[in-house]
Amino acid sequence: MNRIVRIVGLAIACAVYAFPPHASAQTAAPRSKVDVAYRDPSAKYTAVMADMKKAMLLENLARFLTPLRFPHELHLIGEECDVKMTTSPHYNPARRAIVICYQFDELIAQFAPAPDAKSDEGLTRNEVVTGTIWGVVLHEAGHALFDMLEVPVFGAEEDAADQIAILFALENANSKDVGRAMVGGFAHFWRAFAAARKEYWTQWKAYTDVHGADIERYRNTVCLAYGFDSETFKEFTGKAELGDRIGNCKAEYAQVKWAFLKTIAPFINETASADARARTWVTPESNR
Repeated sequence: MNRIVRIVGLAIACAVYAFPPHASAQTAAPRSKVDVAYRDPSAKYTAVMADMKKAMLLENLARFLTPLRFPHELHLIGEECDVKMTTSPHYNPARRAIVICYQFDELIAQFAPAPDAKSDEGLTRNEVVTGTIWGVVLHEAGHALFDMLEVPVFGAEEDAADQIAILFALENANSKDVGRAMVGGFAHFWRAFAAARKEYWTQWKAYTDVHGADIERYRNTVCLAYGFDSETFKEFTGKAELGDRIGNCKAEYAQVKWAFLKTIAPFINETASADARARTWVTPESNR
């Protein structure tokens, strides 16, 4: 299950806390307590769980999240999810848990380029896989932040969680190539997912979902990335067909960053985040 395991370097490839300290931040406040658990699955997903354990996926993710001062214990759980509910990673507020479903490995494999191929933007299979999981898991971490820190959110929370994930990835990549792979991989997933679900989006009921349309999430991702670094992400904009919106992408990114600094940055333990930045994390492979 090399697909999910590669995210040992997930968001953790470079710490997500490289933001200037907020004036009201309490740098001496304790770190969060993050609990880790791997739940035994059916025989079909035993190998998936074994690979996650071998890579210490959840343990590394827990270390990554500890600088955030959550008021309650956060649980990171790997488990075989109920197919009647969801098989995608998700945040469960009742359990205060980010759940990584073992089944998600299959979905990623379906939409990533073949091992000997690249995406239209030149991303390798590994970069798309890593970027997809980076984006999805950090999206759920965004939900955890909004819930446990009682962060007020204007607009759809699902959109805000996407924005948090993209912001984390872009601001903390230790090189432009890593940032391009992370956010580009996430964007590729939504574009491929949209193409596969064309029929679904012809149904009126599809637009009652709390999530935005797949193609919308793809274009939002590209716009924010372009707003952050127009040179690195310029080749993504042609496929995204942003039109006149492209001129506003820089302002859109600035708005997201300002909201983060005002609402979440005060809850970061600066001492703990310095420790995280000092760590040497696994970075994504690249064949480009």
